[in-house]
Amino acid sequence: MMVKTTNLTNDYIGKLTPQKSVYLVYDTIFERLCIEVHPNGEKLWLFVPTLENQEEIRPLGRFPETQVEDARVKARATEERVATGFTASSAMAAAATARVKVRRGYPPAS
Repeated sequence: MMVKTTNLTNDYIGKLTPQKSVYLVYDTIFERLCIEVHPNGEKLWLFVPTLENQEEIRPLGRFPETQVEDARVKARATEERVATGFTASSAMAAAATARVKVRRGYPPAS
């Protein structure tokens, strides 16, 4: 999977083109925020608390419905909840992570 890092702007994201496989572009302003670009052109905002723990991926919305500043606000709020151990939405986060993994082609859990 291709991974890139840049200062994300709405204009830049709007110009991202689909490739044969999913790729990520991380934000330099908020390092754990990225946009995931799918071959069908869909663009999803993701929050990744740590690069070592990919299990904690949290979807934050679709672009262009969720603009870059809104995604950064959501990412900061998510970061605060993760840092304080907030788990009220654990089941929803686990389901969202499972959907992201399916989209990325991860094998199903045994």
